Amino acid sequence: MNSSDDPQVQKYIMESKCLVVEKNGKLRYEIDTGEETKFVNPEDVARLIFSKMKETAHSVLGSDANDVVITVPFDFGEKQKKALGEAAGAAGFTVLRLIHEPSAALLAYGIGQDSPTGKSNILVFKLGGTSLSLSVMEVNSGMYRVLSTNTDDNIGGAHFTAALAQYLASEFQRSFKHDVRGNARAMMKLMNSAEVAKHSLSTLGSANCFLDSLYEGQDFDCNVSRARFELLCSSLFNKCVDAIRGLLDQSGFTSDDINKVVLCGGSSRIPKLQQLIKDLFPAVELLNSIPPDEVIPIGAAIEAGILIGKENELVEDSLMVECSARDILVKGVDESGASMFTVLFPSGTPLPARRQHTLQAPGSISSVCLELYESEGENSAKEETKFAQELCRKEKLTCKSIGITKRNLNNYEVEYLCDYKVVKDMEYYLVKWKGWPHSTNTWEPLQNLKCPLLLQQFFNDKHNYLSQVKKSKAIIPKDNNKALRPAIARYVVKKAKQRIALQKWQDELNRRKNHKGMIFVENTVDLEGPPIDFYYINEYKPAPGISLVNEVTFGCSCTDCFVEKCCPAEAGVVFAYNKNQQIKIPPGTPIYECNSRCLCGPDCPNRIVQKGTQYSLCIFRTNNGCGWGVKTLVKIKRMSFVMEYVGEVITSEEAERRGQLYDNRGITYLFDLDYESDEFTVDAARYGNVSHFVNHSCDPNLQVFNVFIDNLDTRLPRIALFSTRTIYAGEELTFDYQMKGSGDTSSESVDHSPAKKRVRTVCRCGAVTCRGYLD
Repeated sequence: MNSSDDPQVQKYIMESKCLVVEKNGKLRYEIDTGEETKFVNPEDVARLIFSKMKETAHSVLGSDANDVVITVPFDFGEKQKKALGEAAGAAGFTVLRLIHEPSAALLAYGIGQDSPTGKSNILVFKLGGTSLSLSVMEVNSGMYRVLSTNTDDNIGGAHFTAALAQYLASEFQRSFKHDVRGNARAMMKLMNSAEVAKHSLSTLGSANCFLDSLYEGQDFDCNVSRARFELLCSSLFNKCVDAIRGLLDQSGFTSDDINKVVLCGGSSRIPKLQQLIKDLFPAVELLNSIPPDEVIPIGAAIEAGILIGKENELVEDSLMVECSARDILVKGVDESGASMFTVLFPSGTPLPARRQHTLQAPGSISSVCLELYESEGENSAKEETKFAQELCRKEKLTCKSIGITKRNLNNYEVEYLCDYKVVKDMEYYLVKWKGWPHSTNTWEPLQNLKCPLLLQQFFNDKHNYLSQVKKSKAIIPKDNNKALRPAIARYVVKKAKQRIALQKWQDELNRRKNHKGMIFVENTVDLEGPPIDFYYINEYKPAPGISLVNEVTFGCSCTDCFVEKCCPAEAGVVFAYNKNQQIKIPPGTPIYECNSRCLCGPDCPNRIVQKGTQYSLCIFRTNNGCGWGVKTLVKIKRMSFVMEYVGEVITSEEAERRGQLYDNRGITYLFDLDYESDEFTVDAARYGNVSHFVNHSCDPNLQVFNVFIDNLDTRLPRIALFSTRTIYAGEELTFDYQMKGSGDTSSESVDHSPAKKRVRTVCRCGAVTCRGYLD
């Protein structure tokens, strides 16, 4: 298992049902047997799994199975492969070879073996229980080469099961008025039932979910159709297709360049998913004749047969070539004498390989020593830079391009504090050094630390943890002044890492925004980090097939837009603002601002919304169970423009499909653009700005207005939020999700069309005038 700094490891630790701790610089599973606490190596767990597999093989075959071929993900490094091989060896296996999963998938179908002289490009689509792995393979003269690969841990069979389980929970709530989402036992029952139903729906048109005594003795019986399941998982299916498109772009290919698609992984059985892939590759052969969850094991068995001399005719001349899983770099020196790294072999290069690389050197040198490095293969440029910095410091190298110079090579800056102890009345803190790996953490006396803010954060986190424990337990734990209990130390480290992640997200938001006001982020409530599947945008993002024409054909020529016939007058409406830049028109009246064709300058009093948010706002974690919220950090005068509501523009039909899914999750991000017609909707679930985090209230302090600037299509107004009253610094911003652009929320004005008759979402705004439901 990699370092705890690895994002994948952090994600695994957060999701693992077994506690994972760092002990003696290595990660361990902490297991409480009831009598004692044991710390188990991941390698020991792997050995036990292999031992069980060996027992299973023996019981099936009736004899010992000693020879084995092991398949591994393509991004496994040499250390991971070695550890896996050693675990298999310790279990009694003789490891013939470790091969990559995409290669095993091709072997299973005999690709490149029946016609070894051909050349083709193959897409291997592997959708397992917890992740989606995609690989584009080139088959040339019977040789396999990985051109590009990508893995997404946010898509997998477990996510489909969870979506169906959430739907079942909402159906139970609708029928029996009990919300079981917070009941772990009931949700586990629903997850198990959803898992069985999911498998049935791959072959049947419907599946019945019956649960005996689900909650408070109440039985639950629900029939789920395949169409309903496909609707619930539509966004996940779309993510799979988007991932394929992204991989093709990364490879420089189009769908026409792919000759075959191999499906593997149990979740790729889903008919709707297979149809979407067929639609993406209409002229391509989709290989799914072998059960998807057996494809890779069959490929491994064929490889094993080759190696022990029992190959069949189709794979008689098969040859497997090792490829580099990560970039291989060579170290050089630039003109200033600083070290620099150049990629010699990109990931996926068949090995052994040969490259010609020119190095600059004085003529007096008669020999040279080349240093080669293997990259960590992180997707994020920031993570690559962090790795390179740690590598440089460890090897005492300088590299100006990543900020490591001779002056700061040996600099030590405290990143965060991990632990605390008292030895001989001397206080010590375990320090994580910025830019240095965890293995270099050291205990430092308090007198050496010049970081009062980090010390304050450390004690605040410790206090917060103890306060939470006191609230949840009848027995109050005694605080040990000599050393921190492991649970407190783990919490403190998690909070420190969370702060770093939120700071990075805050910096990213401020880089992407195009308005004056700053964006801040804070979470003093829980350990939730930045949202995973959210992308900040500044303007509408049209969905495929929707065109936004942001180009007007005329504009005003005013020298004073207040007194002359300006754009609003041309549109037949009144001027929206007063001289204090406050809105003066009633809700429901459209705003027509001066556009790019107008001759007036940027200081025109009729250019308010287009200037963007002028106030500094803070995205913060609410303490009332409403997730993230937005508050203002400065006073906002009444009737002032605060922000726009932006997102992905979709059709109303697509909005109806997505709305079913969002309702089952208890979230609301759809905003109907119904100023004149109900043809389009804004979906801010994945794409949006700060408004994505603004919560609903039945007594809001923001009001919705329709705005037209460069796009005068009345079907596609821009949505602006103005303050209804004075909003003071620190106050949360809210608007009424039912208000839309009319401002009327009376029962007569609420749309009761079939599109609105979905699962009702309970409102938790807490206002005196709360209506009880969001819809």
